[in-house]
Amino acid sequence: MSFCVNCGVRLAPSERQCPLCDVFVNNPLSPWTEPAERPYPKRVETIIKKNVDAKFTVIIISISLIIPAIIPMLTDLFITGGITWSRYVLGALFCLFVFIPLPLMFKRPNKYLFWLLDTLSIAGYVFLIYSSSNSRGWYFSLALPIIVSVALGVLITMIITGSSISSLKKAAAISAIIGLVSVSIDLVINFYLNSASPVHWSVFVVSPLLVFSLIFHVIDRKVKLKEELRKRLFY
Repeated sequence: MSFCVNCGVRLAPSERQCPLCDVFVNNPLSPWTEPAERPYPKRVETIIKKNVDAKFTVIIISISLIIPAIIPMLTDLFITGGITWSRYVLGALFCLFVFIPLPLMFKRPNKYLFWLLDTLSIAGYVFLIYSSSNSRGWYFSLALPIIVSVALGVLITMIITGSSISSLKKAAAISAIIGLVSVSIDLVINFYLNSASPVHWSVFVVSPLLVFSLIFHVIDRKVKLKEELRKRLFY
């Protein structure tokens, strides 16, 4: 048994030099000899990562979505004689297709384009539910403003995460955005319900988030504290 005189690593009997610092082993009591078998191969085999065929993946996922779409539709046709409740299943599967398989069709999908498509598909699906329900007025005064508010929050978050600012500034901005989106949702709900108070539950959401946002911003300005956190959190 030998140890490296430079870094102290315990060396295997097959090692002629330290694998970490390349210092040669010189142990008079145990001179090195060529081993019959090494614990690892002499050459490093290169593992070639197979390219995944995106189109094939899209086909598989699309077929997986078609099957659960056909069964409810045929069941609805046989029972009710038309497309009634199965439209909700079809609409949900269409949204799922827009979310997952559709971006895979492109090598470099435009995230802002698919943000728009995702928002439109969700808004369209909720409108499908609205048009099939007996109640009126809640889509344009409640559902659509909430969808737009959340979509704008997601869009701003995408822009921030794609920017070159520091991680702590990103965390501060995203915390503030989540808080503001919660306030906007609360405002829309209370306006729809004709509530006397414009905000209720969002106060308990936005308050700690704004505090966290302020903390992240202060830490980012303190260089020494930021470096200490970087060492401990490995970011």
